Amino acid sequence: MSIFVDSPKRRMPGFERELKPLKAIIHGPPLSGKTVIAKRISARYGAHYVSVKSMIEETLNELWKHIAYAKSRARLVNEISKSKEIIDSDEEDDDMDEEWGGNQADIEQWEEKIRDINSIMNMSDNEMLPDDYVVRLMSEFLAKGRCQSHGYVLDAFPKTYQQAREIFGQIAESERRLLDEGVMEIFGEDDRNIVKIGTVIGNASVNILPDFVISLQATDEFLFERAMNLPENQIKGKYDEQHMIRKLNEFRINNDPENTVLNFFNDIGIHPIIMGVCDETSDIESIVNYLYKIFGPPIPGFGLSLEEEQELRKLELEQDKLEEQAYLLQKQGSIISTFYKTSKFLLRRFLLNRTC
Repeated sequence: MSIFVDSPKRRMPGFERELKPLKAIIHGPPLSGKTVIAKRISARYGAHYVSVKSMIEETLNELWKHIAYAKSRARLVNEISKSKEIIDSDEEDDDMDEEWGGNQADIEQWEEKIRDINSIMNMSDNEMLPDDYVVRLMSEFLAKGRCQSHGYVLDAFPKTYQQAREIFGQIAESERRLLDEGVMEIFGEDDRNIVKIGTVIGNASVNILPDFVISLQATDEFLFERAMNLPENQIKGKYDEQHMIRKLNEFRINNDPENTVLNFFNDIGIHPIIMGVCDETSDIESIVNYLYKIFGPPIPGFGLSLEEEQELRKLELEQDKLEEQAYLLQKQGSIISTFYKTSKFLLRRFLLNRTC
């Protein structure tokens, strides 16, 4: 495996002794192994796997859950109020109405957000949200829930310098300003002096900056060869020649040496780990094992043990084989069906000709 950089992380005094959830970004061209590596790391460290697609799906699911909970709670409040023979006071009625009114306003806001996301995606040619919308949703997503409690592994995002600056730039500038002014001391001798990075980003007061940025690098020739060797069910409509050319061109444009997203992280002191994946020895196992050594052991109780991860890997490989077999059987069935229909048509035509 060729590894041609570098400092594995931004190190601060005392970082090694602090147990904290893993926060990492996996960057690289299509078919460089980003998603497989990101999911392996997520499972090992108990971190939340995040991609743009999964973030949008989870955001919509969370909104629907909020709506269902609010409506259920409102029905319960109404049932309780109806079951009371005597209402204690007009003030109590006012409080209940006010509480329900707030819930109703929240429901309407959540429903509007769902409609907004779905309508924009439906109107888009590629069924995707525009950059500014994705950046806003991603900023909110990383700042709450499991991404904060268990960390995250962000797959293939941000893609551009501008996206990275919009998501993380305000936090980085806040950290730099506080350090310059002597307001913030990070990992000082007294834990009470620790001030979280990211004091300003919208309404968030949490740290969403990654500790690691891993960049997988490969030549176009290697990636096209890898695409050609994929199982047929994985190629169609995603990694065929036309799609690969488009995706690679987009990646190369976004990662011009002067404008690559890696420059942003380098500028703020999070130096990317650059890993080459252009030779036969640079397999997934070698890469993740190298990264595990850099990251260190997971927080106890968060992720999988090495034995559990190996067992999960065996199950995933078995699932891949079953999916490939299912695809081939489906394809074979489609061929048989076509052959049957063609034979039936030819037989019918033959009988018609004989009748005539």
